[in-house]
Amino acid sequence: MQKFLRRYYLFFTAVAFAAFFVSFVFPFVLSIYLSFAQITSPFEANFAGVKNFAGILSDKDFINSLLLTGKFAIVCAISVNVISYFLALFIKYALKNSDIFKSLFFLPNLISAIAVGYFCQAFVAEISTPFFKLLGISSSLPSFWGLVFTLNWQLIGFMSLIYISAMGTVSKEVIEAARLDGASSLKIFLNLKIPAFIPAALISFFLVLINAFKVFEQNLAFDTALKSNKTQLIVLDIYNTFYSKTALEGAAQAKAAVFFAVFAFLFFILFKILKKRGIKL
Repeated sequence: MQKFLRRYYLFFTAVAFAAFFVSFVFPFVLSIYLSFAQITSPFEANFAGVKNFAGILSDKDFINSLLLTGKFAIVCAISVNVISYFLALFIKYALKNSDIFKSLFFLPNLISAIAVGYFCQAFVAEISTPFFKLLGISSSLPSFWGLVFTLNWQLIGFMSLIYISAMGTVSKEVIEAARLDGASSLKIFLNLKIPAFIPAALISFFLVLINAFKVFEQNLAFDTALKSNKTQLIVLDIYNTFYSKTALEGAAQAKAAVFFAVFAFLFFILFKILKKRGIKL
């Protein structure tokens, strides 16, 4: 077996690199080129310089979508982590690590995102929207919080498992030794348990941000059913620009390039923070 692998390892490596190039590198480079082009047909594009980028910078819908996506990501990152932490405490100490609850936490991740989006949209449309209209509140507000609720429902269970795992990093022997040394429950919590939770919290925060920036199916379900684009996040805005507006395919590619640049910059900073904390992803 070892001789076979040594003989043909270059072939298997070449196949893997070819698949990576065809499915990722080539589309990425092509999309960067098309962001500087005016697309006239599926097989023809003329170089247009920075015209597309100049156009999207004056596009209020794009700017609003980008800002709304940032707001959505921050709200979800905070809400998911806070609720996940307290849920993990409840499962760990109140339910004594019930394995049934742990397995059920994976259920939201197994359900189609668009099915979850339509279900939550129905809830917002039938219950929340009339209530907000009665109070005279903007119709975009319930849609936004409906999206927040949807992502929370999908991620809270999974993130709580990360916190439960982090809680097991502080052994009972260490806690008992601290109590024998006269440490109070508050000091044990602040000096032992909180430092153990920080890596898990940063990883959870990082994962929620990634998922929040990638939201598409749920947003599409909400906007299609409610016939509104007031809660259009950045990915849906790019999609609508490409498929719903004529002669703006190059502008959609430029939006995608700008989104990638913002996304890469933010997560480069987060990665540096994690690296300083000694956390490897």
